[in-house]
Amino acid sequence: MRKSDVTIIGGGLAGLISSIQLAKKGLSVHLFEKKSYPFHRVCGEYVSREVLGYLYELGIDLKSYYPAEINRLLLTTKAGKQSVVSLPLGGVGISRYLLDFELYKRALEVGVEVFEQTAISEVSFDGFRFNLLTSAQERFHSRMVIGAHGKRSQIDRVLKRKFFAERSGFLGIKYHREGSFPPDVIALHIFPKGYCGISQIEEGKINMCYLVEGSVLKEHGSIEAVEAHLLKANKELEEFMHCSRSLYSRPLVISNVSFSNKPPVEQHILMVGDAAGLISPLCGNGMAMAIHSAKLASDCTIAFLEGKLNRKETEEAYTSLWKQQFSQRIRVGRALQRAFLSPTWSRATVPLLASFPRLGTQVIRKTHGSSIPFNTSLSL
Repeated sequence: MRKSDVTIIGGGLAGLISSIQLAKKGLSVHLFEKKSYPFHRVCGEYVSREVLGYLYELGIDLKSYYPAEINRLLLTTKAGKQSVVSLPLGGVGISRYLLDFELYKRALEVGVEVFEQTAISEVSFDGFRFNLLTSAQERFHSRMVIGAHGKRSQIDRVLKRKFFAERSGFLGIKYHREGSFPPDVIALHIFPKGYCGISQIEEGKINMCYLVEGSVLKEHGSIEAVEAHLLKANKELEEFMHCSRSLYSRPLVISNVSFSNKPPVEQHILMVGDAAGLISPLCGNGMAMAIHSAKLASDCTIAFLEGKLNRKETEEAYTSLWKQQFSQRIRVGRALQRAFLSPTWSRATVPLLASFPRLGTQVIRKTHGSSIPFNTSLSL
């Protein structure tokens, strides 16, 4: 029977960040990831600058990987309307393939025990500790568990989370492409029943990631047909696809992308990143929010394991901090998503932002947070 102070389910951005902070405090950490590093993920691959200082503190200097420096947002619609808005904080473009792999190596350096190609099939809490069973039928005990298992996982089914029974209406599709694209711009192209983000990442590569209502795949029969009939209805997007070349033999695809509310604490597990519902539509900074949520969960976990908070207080503290940081940002993002997916509203909204750029800047501010303080201890 293996034991640890903390078990982390999922080795994505939030899980790796949590593991590094916790291990740096001298805690024993087990992290379980069902795949093997490095690998690609469906993601917008844009990190707002609010988290760069915190990452540097953990030993990750994103600038050393020569990411794209992004400072402007371009919005376009099917009707040909455009708006360019400055990004108050700005950010960098970097692939999850590179970033997650570097975080994985950093986690090993600070003493995290990483179990690759290993999923958690069962997890339960007995009032004192968590009992876990892996896909390899090994049993583990842990004083605290952090759920970082992404957008939708079988562990959500095991926990009987409410959203898991819902059929979500979105597909997520991603390519890396090569071609010509401004390095300082992230573009958001709106097309019928979806929207597509495009921006540079490291080495001049271009990330293209879009969300589309799931019903269109059944309607059109294939991703190629969806792109031909819907994405290319936006002329800017059509031109980009015509003048660039995919670096993948086939795109990465995820189904049932859910924007449902997800509690940040579920059966005493602190949920971080997408497991806590931090898929923030049209906010453009889901990666930064995942990183920030990992910091908050780690701070609360450290306070619990140091005896400063009991379990109930820990869960309440994390829930309160999570709501303070992310509730408004997610509400604004969902409102923007509804507006941009409505042909009537998108035709009106984008020209309005073009005419009043300060309005666009203010809207963007509401979807981004402030820089994370370097101090990684929880104020009690």
